[in-house]
Amino acid sequence: MSGLGHWLAQLIVIVVISIVAEMLLPTRATEKYVRAVLGVAMIAAMINPIVPLLKGQSAKALASTAASLFQGAPAAPATPSSASLETSYQQTLDHEEETSADRLVAASLRSTLPAALRNDISSIEIENAMTPSDMLIRVRLDGGGKTTEDDVTDAICDLLAIRPAQVVVTVDGGT
Repeated sequence: MSGLGHWLAQLIVIVVISIVAEMLLPTRATEKYVRAVLGVAMIAAMINPIVPLLKGQSAKALASTAASLFQGAPAAPATPSSASLETSYQQTLDHEEETSADRLVAASLRSTLPAALRNDISSIEIENAMTPSDMLIRVRLDGGGKTTEDDVTDAICDLLAIRPAQVVVTVDGGT
């Protein structure tokens, strides 16, 4: 039986069950509850073919499936396999997590630095915050402040327990 035929059969079975259930009700008091439950079942059966759209199936795959239902030919996969979609999704999530961690650590670091240093820093950027051994911190200092590059490097290395080579301090107007 094709997908469309199977879907129609489900709807017909639910309608028949609804009619039989209403006939077997002993009193009218429970009729509205039975109708509500069977109505939800009917809606769920109607929505069932739409669920793949909500799971991210593309329009091409949907068109291919619809064409196969009406033509009777097997549908050719129009989207990448679920494994490749899952891998792509996981890579995107990992990248977003790393970017978010970089920003959070930079904001936290800036707020933890002593006020004298914090006032002379114009920006802090962090890469690879999730792997401390590979972390790279770029700090930009305002050129007119009293804070030196060594002061900033020492303070950050002490706070995060990292090597001085992982901190790059740039003074506006030079290095």
